[in-house]
Amino acid sequence: MPRQSPHTIRYKDLLDLAEGIKTELETRYAGARARGTTNLDALTHKVETARTLVRMLKRGLPGRQTDMLELFNQVNK
Repeated sequence: MPRQSPHTIRYKDLLDLAEGIKTELETRYAGARARGTTNLDALTHKVETARTLVRMLKRGLPGRQTDMLELFNQVNK
């Protein structure tokens, strides 16, 4: 179903954006490792944060109220 307006955001749009960011960060992480970067803590944290967000969004239920803290606790075990 095409969007009526570029301002219309669907749940899938949020998931697609989060997955794109996760992929970009994973690529940056792999490149940093290949270049021999020794301190990857900040980038590692961003990658893990993006992975957690994607898992949360995949588990969430569009159209229903979701407790984001509970969802976070479920996927962050």
